[in-house]
This record gives sequence, structure tokens and C-alpha cells, in this order.
Amino acid sequence: DVLMPVCAKKGDIIWVECISGALSVRVAATVLESGRRGDFIKVKNNSSNKVIEVELVEEKTARKRI
Repeated sequence: DVLMPVCAKKGDIIWVECISGALSVRVAATVLESGRRGDFIKVKNNSSNKVIEVELVEEKTARKRI
């Protein structure tokens, strides 16, 4: 737990950076499963209510390449 702390816990609100080429958009999402940096987890986009899989890159921050 010290070397690889949990970056997001179920129920947390995190920022997801969606990247497509040179375009980048950040959206808020609710975490559906806990994870550590480098893990792929499911989150629910708070704007559209869609569930997507993202990669955790740091505490309460994830990335999705489109």
C-alpha cells in the first residue's frame, strides 16, 4: 500500500482526461471500482451517465484515449 497507494476508491469523483489526437477534454466521473496507478477501472461520466474504462495516472486523475 505504501509503494502503490490506491489512487481512486469506489464512489470518488475524479477527473478524466479524454484525448483524441491533439484534442483534450477533462470531465468529472464517478469511480465504480477502486484502483491503483496504472490500473484500468470503470467510471461513470457525470454528464452523460455513460460507463467507460479509463487508466488511472495519478491520484483522482485518469486518462482515456479515443
